[in-house]
Amino acid sequence: MTLVCGAGILVVLMPAVLGVSLISKFVFRYHDLTYYLGAVVMLLVGVISLLGIKLPMPHWAGQAPSGEKPDAVSIFTLGVFSGLTSACCAPVLIGILALTFLSPSFWLALLLGVVYVLGMVTPLLISGYFIDARKIFNKAVFNKKVGPFVLSNLIAGLVFIPTALFILYLTFTGKLSMETSRHYAQTIQNAAERVEQIFKKNDKTLTAQQAQVGDISITVTPQEKGFYLQLDTHSTELDFDLEKIAIVTDERGADYGRPKWEGDPPGGHHRRGTLIFEKRLGREITLELTGLYKFTWK
Repeated sequence: MTLVCGAGILVVLMPAVLGVSLISKFVFRYHDLTYYLGAVVMLLVGVISLLGIKLPMPHWAGQAPSGEKPDAVSIFTLGVFSGLTSACCAPVLIGILALTFLSPSFWLALLLGVVYVLGMVTPLLISGYFIDARKIFNKAVFNKKVGPFVLSNLIAGLVFIPTALFILYLTFTGKLSMETSRHYAQTIQNAAERVEQIFKKNDKTLTAQQAQVGDISITVTPQEKGFYLQLDTHSTELDFDLEKIAIVTDERGADYGRPKWEGDPPGGHHRRGTLIFEKRLGREITLELTGLYKFTWK
């Protein structure tokens, strides 16, 4: 069952590792919502466990329901949620992306992802083995009453309920977000990009630039016909129209006109996408995001 849980984690992390941007965008954009929902579910599980409520478990046709064996679907779902919350932690996601980013082949990237997830679940495998071998939770002491509660139910409630409340508090106060680990994640990402640039002998592309405007972190990477933008914040709504506020000029003062934005729509705390211009960028370029920041490359 620990391996089933690990498979759930793998389902979430592997697409991100292998370059499927939809998963990455989801966990970056909705990481607060993920924590809120997870905490609420954990709180409900804690209350149900504390009160000893037995929920009816679904079973396949022809299969006898059993109160002894854990439900594989539920364990797999738990792994999926664990994968989502793990991916919401910027150093975790950026770290494995940096490693696979440097992989010379698809299969090596796949192997790195599998080994990475195995590393995450190995402590669970070890602890699960000893718990099962010694039949720790089958001991009679766990069925004894402590006041109105069964001891095993009380332990479950004391684990789930305070943890859920703590997660809600940290998320609400902004202390359980990627914002707190941005610098660490950016260091890993920059190191990976630097290594890649070393191996690109004829790489003449302009380097990425970063800026911090209040609570908004902006990273701009020039491309052949535009700029790739990463905007991250925790408390500010990124609801502005990038097509309207972006102004590009070159060394001759020529205006490149209004760009086309291909990326995340206005809103949320994390936006990714590309500002595309019809003309090729000149040798000296200035990108001004009106009201935010002005970037210049020479």
